[in-house]
Amino acid sequence: MHVLHILKTRSFLKVAALGIIVSGIVGITAEINASKISSDLAAKKRELVDLESRLKALQELGPVIERSLADMGYIGEKLTILSEVWKAVRSSRPSSFNVVIDSCLV
Repeated sequence: MHVLHILKTRSFLKVAALGIIVSGIVGITAEINASKISSDLAAKKRELVDLESRLKALQELGPVIERSLADMGYIGEKLTILSEVWKAVRSSRPSSFNVVIDSCLV
C-alpha cells in the first residue's frame, strides 16, 4: 500500500508540474500579447496625433486659400482688361513696333 501511495504521489506531482508549466506558458503568452497590443496602441496614438496635427494645419490653410481664390479672381479680371488694352495698343502701332515689342517679350 505504501508503494501505491508513492506512485500516486509521483503521478500527482507530474500532473502538478505539468499544470505549473502550462500556466507559466499561458502567462508568458498573455504577457507577450499584452505587450504587443500596448505597442500597437502606442503606435496608433502617435499616428492619431500626427493626423490631428495635419488636420489642424489644413483647417488653418482653408481661409488662406479662400482669400487667395478671391484675389486670383480679381487678378484674372484685371489681366483680362490688360489683355484687351494690349490688343488695342498693339493694333494702333506700326507693325515694325510690334515686332520690336514681341522680341522683347520672348
